[in-house]
Amino acid sequence: MSISPEAERQYWAASRGIGLADVSDGGRLLMKGSDSLDLLHRLTTQDLLALQPGQGATTVLTSDKGRIVDLVTCYLFPDHLLLLTSPGNSQAVLEWIDKYTIIEDAETTDVTDSTGLLRFFGPNAGRLAQRLISEEAEELPPGRHVAVSLDGIEATLANDSSAAGGGFYLLLPAGDAHDQAASALESRADGLGLTRLGLEAQETLRIEAGRPAFGHEIDQRFNPLEAELRSSISFDKGCYIGQEVVARLDTYKKVSKLLVGLRLPDAPQVERGAKLHADGKERGFVTSVGYSPALRRPIALAYVRTAYAAPGTTLSLGEDDDAAQAEVAALPFTPSG
Repeated sequence: MSISPEAERQYWAASRGIGLADVSDGGRLLMKGSDSLDLLHRLTTQDLLALQPGQGATTVLTSDKGRIVDLVTCYLFPDHLLLLTSPGNSQAVLEWIDKYTIIEDAETTDVTDSTGLLRFFGPNAGRLAQRLISEEAEELPPGRHVAVSLDGIEATLANDSSAAGGGFYLLLPAGDAHDQAASALESRADGLGLTRLGLEAQETLRIEAGRPAFGHEIDQRFNPLEAELRSSISFDKGCYIGQEVVARLDTYKKVSKLLVGLRLPDAPQVERGAKLHADGKERGFVTSVGYSPALRRPIALAYVRTAYAAPGTTLSLGEDDDAAQAEVAALPFTPSG
């Protein structure tokens, strides 16, 4: 297993400089109304009431069973909230919020089609962000967002507050402004090694970073503790939908499986959904598969029973005694992504 030469070129360029990804396929919701922040606070895992305008945080929408509806990034503006949802999941999130909007002064609108979203990351991403704000401005901390102008295009620059991968978001108007902003970023990044990334390179870097994706590592099959989303959970905020379940799992150490990395053998080729075995029983399954040029081997993300989730643990890719072996690895695999 390997990746294409062009994807590998992009991978190394992003690992050493800046990778620029078009992530406009992710959803964007606008919440307006005086009760919007309080409503979202009561529906998700994070202490959103602690936010001030100009700040943001990742939070998890959970079902009454404590399962993941979506991992959402929330940015607070003076007169509205902007929510970044997983690709293809904005309507489901909007409907979930509307389900619990009863008498609250809160209105949620899907603005995915009227906006665009770029993400840039890598060792030089912070230096590019400084150039967009101004060289004299203070460094933009995680979760913060500011207004910027790119060759006349008004945009919002936000420090991605998610635990895995980091980087920066650039929220834009839809249409031609999207391509113009990407070109403006390339101009501003002179000497910093900015490279536009295709989907293959993006996926490779995502898996290396241990960044969960909807439909792979996050959806209603899993709870946020299993998905290692503790940084998006406040255990002191009080009630929210699913809070009792999440708190009980944490208090009584009842988390049955955990998201881990896997170092895979060169052969046989492992597919998403492959079962993992140990001590004669099934102990987990693979959720994403890729190839790491840095490690020079196939890698994967997987859910594994907690007792077998420690780095260095060996798991079999089949039930036979001579089945190929995978090794549990700590996340992230590498500093990049």
